[in-house]
Order: sequence, then C-alpha cells, then structure tokens
Amino acid sequence: MVAKTDLCYNTLFMKFLPLYCLLVALWGSGIVHAQTSTELNAKLQEVAATHKLKGISASVRFADGSTWNHAIGKDGADKDLHSDMLFEMGSITKSLTAGIILQLSEEGKLSLNDSLHRYFDTLINIDSSITIQQLLNHTSGIFSYEDNLTLAGSVIIYPDRVWNPRTILREFIEPMYFDPGTNWTYSNTNYLLLGLIIEQIEGHSYHESVRKRLFEPLGLEHCYIEPSESHNEERALSWLESGKYQDNISEAILSAAWSAGALVATPQDVALWAETLYSGELLGPSLTDAMLENVQIGTQTFNYGLGTSLSTYNGYTLYGHNGNTVLQHANMSYCPDLGISLAFAINQEGADEVLEAVKKDLLDFLFAKPWGLGLPQLPAHSVHLYPNPADKLIQISGVSTPLQVCIYHFNGALALKTQVEENTSINVSALPAGTYILSFTNSYGSVTSRELLLLY
Repeated sequence: MVAKTDLCYNTLFMKFLPLYCLLVALWGSGIVHAQTSTELNAKLQEVAATHKLKGISASVRFADGSTWNHAIGKDGADKDLHSDMLFEMGSITKSLTAGIILQLSEEGKLSLNDSLHRYFDTLINIDSSITIQQLLNHTSGIFSYEDNLTLAGSVIIYPDRVWNPRTILREFIEPMYFDPGTNWTYSNTNYLLLGLIIEQIEGHSYHESVRKRLFEPLGLEHCYIEPSESHNEERALSWLESGKYQDNISEAILSAAWSAGALVATPQDVALWAETLYSGELLGPSLTDAMLENVQIGTQTFNYGLGTSLSTYNGYTLYGHNGNTVLQHANMSYCPDLGISLAFAINQEGADEVLEAVKKDLLDFLFAKPWGLGLPQLPAHSVHLYPNPADKLIQISGVSTPLQVCIYHFNGALALKTQVEENTSINVSALPAGTYILSFTNSYGSVTSRELLLLY
C-alpha cells in the first residue's frame, strides 16, 4: 500500500518535473555558469604558467551538457589565441579511423578477423596474415613508418610536399618488429592500412568517409582532415623550439600522418567527439565494449583498446588518446564515472614532454569539483531528502554517522555548507529557486552520497 505522504510527494514532484526538465534542457544547451568559467579560466592560466606554455586551448563538456572553452597565449607575436581556432590533433585521428572501421564491422561490411590479404596484394615487410583487429590494437608488429629516418628527414626538409600513403607503404616500411599477436608496439602504419581499407570498402576517399559518417551526422562542424579538405576557419600555427613562430602549415607532416594523424579541429569539437564515442552513442554495446577492452598477451596487459588509450587516474576510469604532430600536441580524455570530457591542444614544439602533466593538472581540478552531475549520472545512494521539491525546509534520513553536506547550485557554485545527522532539518529558505546537488562527505573526506534537490 502506498502511503498518503508518498502520493503527495509524487504529485508535487510530477507538478515540478516539467520545470526541472526545462531547467536541465536550458542549462545543457549553453555554457557553464560565470563563476565556474572564471575558476576554469584561472586554472588554465595557472597551468600555462607552470609549464611555460606559449599557447593552449582547452574545452570541457559536463554531464549536464554544458561546456567551457578557453584559450591562453599568442597566435604569433601580436594576436591572441581564441577557443574557436583549429589545432592539429595528431593521433586523436586514430579514434575516428577506428570508429569508422567498427561501424563497418557493425554493418557486416568487414570482420575484425579479416586478414590483410583480403584487401591488399603483397605488401613489403608486412605479414599478410595480420588481422584488422591487430591493426586497431597495435599488436600487428608492423614497423612504424615515421621511424624511417629518410622519410622523417624528407618531411622536415620539404614541408610543402603532399605524401600518398601507398608511396609510404611501398618505400619506407622496414622489417617487422615481431610476429603478429605476440607483443604490443604502437605503429602509425597500422592506421594508414586501416585508412586504405576504409577507402576500398566505401569506394571513395578517407576524408569523405570521415565527413559523411562522423563530422556531419554528429555535428562536428569544426573538424577537417588536412590537407585533403580545404576550409576558411582560423588555424593556430606553432611556436618553434627556436622561439620563432611558424608562418606556414606543413602539408608534408599532415599528409604523411593521414588516417593516423591528420585531424585539425577545435578542442570543443574533440570533447564532443570523445563524449559521443565513449558514452556508447556511436556504436552498439558489444563493439563499444570491444573498443574499450585492454590488450592481453600472455600475462601482460597493455592499456590500449581499439584506437583508444585506457587508464585510471585518482580512482577514475579514463578513455581517450594523445596526439602529436611534431609542432602541436593534444589530448582528449573522457571520464565515464562523471560523464566529463576534456580536450586541449598546445601549439608549441616540444610540449609533448609536458602533455601528461598538463592533463593531470586539469583533471585534478575537474575531479575535485561536483560540476556536471546531472540526474542520469547520480550514483546509487542511501541518503534521502524530503520533501523534494521543497521551498523552506528539507529533512534528511538515512544518515548513520554525522556527515558534512555541501549544497551546490547546478552550475557548481557553493550555496551552503553544514553538518547533518539522522533526521536533521536544513533551512533552505534563503536559497533562490533552482536545481541543486547535495554532496555528503564523511569524516575521512570521502563523498558518500550525492543527491539532487529542486527548490521552488
């Protein structure tokens, strides 16, 4: 039998549910609150100063759909970088290539167990028994073409040359590192081969497939495969280690990178791509799971899936990828536990040495905040609030030991902090109407519960 008080609560909640949905919809469609943006802007400035970065652009997408975008530094001597500029995203491109290959698998147009001899005639120094899955997860053993010093020198000396992937495969692949499936080594050549397989199956160019399958349907409006695609959007160039500013784009670097690393994009679009790919919106559950499964060879585990780096940081799972194009360096990271995606790019040669440190500094800051915890992402809980929605007083139940509670507005601003015990009442009459998150912390500083509250 349902209690009368429960019926009253349900009636009241349903009365305000449209308001709550409207609040979430309106909030999710925009940028973060001004206080949140100010804090993040200051953090990015601090990170740039700590690591002596001349330029960095970053974006965060929160679980409620809100976004933050900011850039620090100079685009040349006189002009400031801005968050709408395109940056070289390097090997983040591999996640696009893997995404299309997995789509083709889902459509029955290929199998991950297909071997190379199905798609190619004899390839120099490449074992034709290698499978598509071994290309995706870097267990093929194929030599990585950028390690060929002749090619590397040519790319630097002739920056305007546009390379063809078949030329690279024909002229610059050295003997294999190991037999297929017996070890793990990162190789860009794997993803050149995957790009050619996409072209063969689709019947048109790689960049057309990326645009038709990913960029256009997913609303990635500021993404391009250079130099295959032309565009009029403003593009960040790079600070060289000499201290000079690069005054032209190296088509050689990007054309040689191709389906392994030729993406240029805004960090905002890369953050959206990370959220789309890793939250399961692009692929079905089985292939999403396969993409996020570590490579296991004997007793060794390698933190790489299919076009995705896998890791944990401060107890949180992370999916994503680094990207380096010699002159620019980038990272995208998605935290499924919090529903937060981070993307950033640095336009400074040699900054690959601090890429991980920059990522950790930004993640430390993000993980310390309750931002972005919308209703679908709230974890299981034992603490209960009633009434909810409320206007003046809320009652707390389910508390077995004294807890500290912080009440945050949905935009991340701290509104109230207090101590609670079983059957404690909290006066919230001074708080304006809106959506709030209550974060309960025990004496050890661990968050034990997060609850959603609507005030009217």
